[in-house]
Amino acid sequence: MATNELIGSVFVEQLKFKDDSWVLKRIPPMCANCNKNKYYYIYKSYDFDPEIKIFIVASNYKITCPECGEEIELDPEEITLLKPFIALNKKYERGKISEEEHFNQWSKIINKLQRNSQR
Repeated sequence: MATNELIGSVFVEQLKFKDDSWVLKRIPPMCANCNKNKYYYIYKSYDFDPEIKIFIVASNYKITCPECGEEIELDPEEITLLKPFIALNKKYERGKISEEEHFNQWSKIINKLQRNSQR
């Protein structure tokens, strides 16, 4: 039996470079199923082993549309790209940074990713 843990969210607008290309090359910015999402949820999957009665940490991450539930499994490289946004959004949602600081840090992440993608 598998269970999913919500680890955070990323906004569609956060994942666009200045030239409107998409940070995640394999995954469309808008849900391919409903085309209605403004953000995605990111989940980590765990498997439950009934024989030893524990959850086994799986390294499976999924990006999920909150509107229709469409899921796509993320590659390790993709989750690595998303983790800075997830952490940033959590800080903002918990009131630990201002809207201005959220935007400034978001811009820094995008600029760094864009520089790295051009190498």
